[in-house]
Amino acid sequence: MEIKGKGLTQSVIALVSALAILIVTGCGGAGSGGEEQGVIINGDFALVYAERNMNALGNPTDGVRFSPGGDLFIKSVSAPLTDSTNLTSSYTQGAGDVSDPDVNFEGNKVVFAMRGPNDSTFNIWEYDLLANTMQRLIEDDDLASRGNDVDPTYLPDGRIVFSSDRQETTYRKMADENVAPYKYLDEYERERSIVLHTFDPLTQEVKQISFNQSHDRNATVLRTGEILYARWDHVANRNHFPLFITNPDGTGLFVEYGAFSPGNSFLHPREMPDGRIMTTLMPLSGTNEAGAVMIVNTQDFTDACHPNSGPSSDCRGQKKIQLTNLSVNFTRDFAPGGRFTTPYPLWDGTNRALVAFKPAPPNPTTFINAEGETVIDQGTPNYSIYMMDLDNETMRPVQLATNGKALIDPIPIIARSLSDVPTIINDKFLDPAMIVEDNSLGGEGIGVMNVRSVYDTDFLDIMGDRVLAQGETIPVDANGKPDLAAMKDPNNPAFVNRVARFVRVTRAIPTPPGMRMDTIGESNYEMQEILGYTQVEPDGSFRVKVPADTSIAMAVLDSQGRAFQSHTNWLQVRPGEIRTCNGCHSPRGETAPLNTLPVAGNHTANINSWDVLVGETMADTRNRNDSTTGELTQNITYTPIWAALSIGGIQQTEINYDELDTPSPITPNGQIRINYEDHIQPIWDKSRADVVGMCANAGSTGGAGDECTCVSCHNNPQLLNASISAGLTLEGGLNGLGGRMISYDQLLMGTFQTDSNGVPLPPVLDEEEGLIFLRNEALVNVGSSRQSSRSSHLTETIFHTKLRASADHVIGSLDHSAILTSSEKRLISEWIDIGAQYINDPFELDNGVYKVKRNLLSNIGVDQSLFVSTVQPRLLEDCQSCHSPAGDRVDGLNNDPNSHEHNRFVLTGSPDGDFNVTIAMINDLCSPADSDLLLRPISDNVAPNLPHPQILVDPTDPLNTATQPVLIDTSPNSTYGAILNWITVAADNNPTC
Repeated sequence: MEIKGKGLTQSVIALVSALAILIVTGCGGAGSGGEEQGVIINGDFALVYAERNMNALGNPTDGVRFSPGGDLFIKSVSAPLTDSTNLTSSYTQGAGDVSDPDVNFEGNKVVFAMRGPNDSTFNIWEYDLLANTMQRLIEDDDLASRGNDVDPTYLPDGRIVFSSDRQETTYRKMADENVAPYKYLDEYERERSIVLHTFDPLTQEVKQISFNQSHDRNATVLRTGEILYARWDHVANRNHFPLFITNPDGTGLFVEYGAFSPGNSFLHPREMPDGRIMTTLMPLSGTNEAGAVMIVNTQDFTDACHPNSGPSSDCRGQKKIQLTNLSVNFTRDFAPGGRFTTPYPLWDGTNRALVAFKPAPPNPTTFINAEGETVIDQGTPNYSIYMMDLDNETMRPVQLATNGKALIDPIPIIARSLSDVPTIINDKFLDPAMIVEDNSLGGEGIGVMNVRSVYDTDFLDIMGDRVLAQGETIPVDANGKPDLAAMKDPNNPAFVNRVARFVRVTRAIPTPPGMRMDTIGESNYEMQEILGYTQVEPDGSFRVKVPADTSIAMAVLDSQGRAFQSHTNWLQVRPGEIRTCNGCHSPRGETAPLNTLPVAGNHTANINSWDVLVGETMADTRNRNDSTTGELTQNITYTPIWAALSIGGIQQTEINYDELDTPSPITPNGQIRINYEDHIQPIWDKSRADVVGMCANAGSTGGAGDECTCVSCHNNPQLLNASISAGLTLEGGLNGLGGRMISYDQLLMGTFQTDSNGVPLPPVLDEEEGLIFLRNEALVNVGSSRQSSRSSHLTETIFHTKLRASADHVIGSLDHSAILTSSEKRLISEWIDIGAQYINDPFELDNGVYKVKRNLLSNIGVDQSLFVSTVQPRLLEDCQSCHSPAGDRVDGLNNDPNSHEHNRFVLTGSPDGDFNVTIAMINDLCSPADSDLLLRPISDNVAPNLPHPQILVDPTDPLNTATQPVLIDTSPNSTYGAILNWITVAADNNPTC
């Protein structure tokens, strides 16, 4: 599709002709006076920008927002009195939308995302300033419509890198694995995830290069040729946008900056001429994708404030641009200095930048929210374009917003000098032997994860004392670093006593649209499956083959197969890629790698007499000498190949499922998918021998033929006998939250605190949460990276060993380790480590194809247009103040005060996103009033299985602490009535109801 002057006004043609002369004479290399940037240097220049409706400006978590009325504009000179010209009105006709423009390195073409009034998706378009033409780059209509394509930017070889919810490779791989393909949702269950793709205009080939479960956005190309972008890093309680980096073929993907820096979301990164990065920093929601302009030093720092490199207040790696004497912040608090978005540093030697800016209102209004907090209104996000001078810290207007629109993404039309054009990085040579169909690993192609030592970690000490239990130690050398030489020496006790023994590899099961929220469980983790295990060598190294082009996670385990901490980042390898890391989250550029000469290559333990190369890890040596190694195993297996048992070797170990006489979690394809109802509850219900007299203590004779199960002790009648049940019921009745099993809620949410008669204590008023029932600390602890089976008291109980759960949890006198088999203990540990979800397998076989189970879906027949017109406005008014995205970096660093634990019902104002997350709260379409969407907000906390914070009756009265349910009015004209009617209409039109 190409438009050559069609519908373009004479003023546009004249403007473009003038720009063409300017580009040819002044922008491309030597100009007048021999200056490298010609007439542009120290002067004004042409620019393009997007004009959009203000409701098109959402949150970092909104990957795609469409609002009719957006266009691309151009100004011939960056001065406020010059006119702007609409370049796209001939196509949008006032009913389309435009976003994310960028200019090529020659300064003569502009690429942008546009959706016309008759388009179903955003597409990548290009405006040629010299030829005066505009064309959609993907020529085939079917290929173009497969997803929303946004955030385009040029690669130096002529390709385009962009973000898209087409999920090109992931969608195809589902079909290859016999799964009915679907476009998966982000980890808030809201929008289709947008991930990075490349497009070649010559071959028309689209390739997916990133495989996150949430959004990858705002790609930009560095002079090195690498792609820098903002990644929504959202696994468990980790919920923020650091900056990531990757090669154009998707290899070498890694976090570049901001994993543990002040603030939450780094968006809109752009490289500056001095190599630093200009970006905006903001909270996860509530500021219309704006905050403070930051300059971050990614060349010398991976985070702003590193405890090991100076005082915690020494944030040399991160500088906030403060242009006024008023405060500019990156939180949701009122910003007296205004807010910034989409900055673009100039490459003309002037140390300036274009930026979209919204000053704070001179007389801001305030209001009291439902929690009684005074909130200052920042005003509407009608951003204007300004020129920022970094030398004298001033700004001048370039284009002021009018007509209730926002002006964003200002891009200067300036050519780069040849020395500043990014390097072309060719696709890596990938081992063709690994680019094969490998069903055992679940997909097309494999790669290798090669870690030199799991003990080589960053300042968080993720494999150090903070994750160890009493009696466990990691020997250290004279410098206080993990002593790998000692752990490699079979004559040293550290060889046998080393703590890291195995690695578990899991992969994400993408969330299908319409899946009910309660089915995943009382966990901030999404669904996962276990792919297998490998062993950790004595020096802490491992090398293992993993499936390519998928989101994977890894966790280091102890000798019993329990994770030291759960993994809260998604990793990836491309087909044939060998990813080599010094360690797990090892420091980059701050300290020398741990497993290097003279330790590396010096393997004292080597009974096989393998030849060893200089600087080689034990995993490298083993893999090179034994072709059978490097494959994932279904069982947790350790083979003593470095030292004989007689000289300090470790005994052969295998923890398998052989003793499991309840349903196995192994799928027909060999993965491990654990559902609580199918695989964990049967362990509690299983009849077993009364090996420790537990049933006799519970009132049963324990004789032959008597029922002796975990439930025998842990059931409701035994709540009166805390010495036996500890207040825990493991009954499997479907009376828990959202129709889940009672036992699941008890384990994940905590047992109720009771009086002397075993009756739950009445609810109490909490300052933040309203009326709540008091619960004891949960026996299963999941959420952040620090939490795993080793920090859950349930694990301590079944192994009869004190690990890392709260000190309030003490090991009882009854030895449960003798009650459960090793296979059962393995399965329970696995379930906790991957997130303790209620369900991890949403598929069932239907006519030879795996499809999402219909009983897990709640969107069949629900009308989105009725939702947008009658329900969404009420939800935004009554619920959004609490149910908005809130960020958290976990590990106790930079926690967002607005974070709500287990709050996955997130509203942002996006029609698609709010619809998807709301239908996920419909438990039973045929019984509208029984859905959590209605039951929770009307809860008066009389029913302890429906916890929901209440609001103040009179938020304006600080002395009035009386509370009431959020939706206390259930009349037909209320919010409750609107929601009930919306679901009822769908139920009436559904033949299954």
